[in-house]
Amino acid sequence: MANAADTVTTALKPDTYAAIMASRLELTQKLTLAPGKYTLKIGVRDVKTRLIGTATTSIEVPRE
Repeated sequence: MANAADTVTTALKPDTYAAIMASRLELTQKLTLAPGKYTLKIGVRDVKTRLIGTATTSIEVPRE
């Protein structure tokens, strides 16, 4: 099992925050995985609001 974690701290202006809440905030986390099938589990926690969200999906890294 592999895992990775990052913390992102932002100071958004109210109009920028509103725009993100109306659409999305994209962040990138790179992982190096051998070819195979994996279950990707993602968790996010908002420190200010204490809200938590999770998502799970299956992915396959093809052989080259």
